Amino acid sequence: MKLLQSVRLVFLLLIMISANPSFAEVNDESMAGIQFTKAEINWLKRHKTIRIAYDGDLHPYSFVGRKGALRGSAVEIMKLLSQRLGIKFVTYPSTDWKTLFKAAVMGNVDVIATMVKRPERLLWFNFTEPYLTQSLVIVSRGDDDRFSDRESIKGKKIALIANYQYSYQVREDYPKIKPVFVSSLKNGLKAVQTGKADAAVLFSGARYFLLSDASFSNLKIASVYDHESMRQSIAIRKDWPELVTIFQKGLESLSENEKQNFIDKWDPPEEEDEVVASITPVKVVVLEPAHRDDPEKLTFGDAFYTGLTVFASLALIAAGGGYLRLKSRRMKKNRYSSASNSVSQPEQKER
Repeated sequence: MKLLQSVRLVFLLLIMISANPSFAEVNDESMAGIQFTKAEINWLKRHKTIRIAYDGDLHPYSFVGRKGALRGSAVEIMKLLSQRLGIKFVTYPSTDWKTLFKAAVMGNVDVIATMVKRPERLLWFNFTEPYLTQSLVIVSRGDDDRFSDRESIKGKKIALIANYQYSYQVREDYPKIKPVFVSSLKNGLKAVQTGKADAAVLFSGARYFLLSDASFSNLKIASVYDHESMRQSIAIRKDWPELVTIFQKGLESLSENEKQNFIDKWDPPEEEDEVVASITPVKVVVLEPAHRDDPEKLTFGDAFYTGLTVFASLALIAAGGGYLRLKSRRMKKNRYSSASNSVSQPEQKER
């Protein structure tokens, strides 16, 4: 009888949860194991949707794939943070750096997934600690041995990506170079390949193309221009300081195993190339091999509700199994008793 009452209670609990999902919400200042203050919890409740922009030419961290979808580590990290923080990201349609930067300054974008923290940018943005690190490298043709160090670019035609902060720094470092401005990292490689430039100073993500695109097989990373100088942070609009600490806590929740998984996936190690191996980014993370511009939201309440439902279902199965076993034992006992009684009392029938 007690067992049947337990089963009824489990059914009643399921009905209550189904009828009122808020019943499953827990007033705990944590999500996915991340501890938040009450102020942060309240802020997240008021800001369920955030407009985010990605640089579409920052291989292998964020770039536009062959089918037009955003790919890369920064995209996946943001998806993971979306799930852990209960935030839905709406992706800004343009991936052109100059366009999205201006949109963020004008208040049409809330977050830029990757940005180097510089003093002049503090006027418009707050920053998390860096979570992705790149070097600047010098790319030359495979048969060109002139570019063994950064000093070797003096007086040469050097391809630089226009509108990127690093290109101003390179020209300041070496004012006598002859800059050849290009619109993207890939076009920088093409400028060297076709002879329009003697070499290019590019992000170490150039390695992505050198490994994956056979058309660039005649190019090489000749040397490092600036080791791990491009320390990418999440940039957040200036009037949302709460989101900086929330994002930072999310980034700190990423495990070392997740980081290593990303390194292996997006930038496979090449043991034979010591120069490239020395500039491989290390501060990165991945969740799973899915790429979506608009990650689905998974709140703590959803997770608790789902877990409780599964637990209740398992409890029903266990209770049902226990009930059937108990009933079976009772039936066997009754049959045994009836059989015994039938020997001494032939007229008595089993009830």
